[in-house]
Amino acid sequence: MRFSKARIIMMAAAIMVIGIGAASVGILWSYLSGTPTGKYEGRETAARKVIGAMATVQAVSYWENERFLEDFDAVSEVVDLQIKDHNKPIDGIAPYSFAIKPLNPQTIVMTATANIDGLDSLTGFAWYSDDRGLTYGTCWTAENSKQPPALPMLEEPSLSNPPGADCWFRTVDEQLQLLE
Repeated sequence: MRFSKARIIMMAAAIMVIGIGAASVGILWSYLSGTPTGKYEGRETAARKVIGAMATVQAVSYWENERFLEDFDAVSEVVDLQIKDHNKPIDGIAPYSFAIKPLNPQTIVMTATANIDGLDSLTGFAWYSDDRGLTYGTCWTAENSKQPPALPMLEEPSLSNPPGADCWFRTVDEQLQLLE
C-alpha cells in the first residue's frame, strides 16, 4: 500500500501527537493519582513515559528525515519532555540519569538509569531495517535495577524480550494500521 507524501506526514504527525499526548497525560496522571509509595511516587512512571515518548519522537524523526535525533537539544527542538521537572532530586539525588546513544545510522537507544534503589531502569529504542521497516519501543527491567535492560534481539525474525526485561515494541506500519 503506497501513501502520498502528505498522508505520510499526516500519519507521522498523528503518531507523534498520540505518543506525546500519552506521555504528557501519563506523566501528569502519575503525580496526581495512585496510591502513595513514598517520596519516589510517580518517578518510575514518569521515566517510562519520557522514554516511550522519546522512542516515538525518534521513530517520527527517522520516518520524516531518515535520521535520528542524537542529543537532548535536538529532541527539545521537537518536543519539551520536561525531563528536569519530572526528575527533580530527592535527598540530593536525581531518581534517573537519562541518555541518548546512537548505535549506528539505523539504530538509536535512549536510557533511563535508576540512581536510587527500588526503581526500574529503562531502555527505549528506534531501529530501521529493510526487512522489518521502522520499529520502536521500550524495555524495562523485570525487577528493580540500576542497570538498563539490553535491547531486544533486533536481528532476529521476531523480536523478543531480552533476559530480565519486559518490552513493548511496534513497527510504524503496525501503528499506522491501528490509526486507519
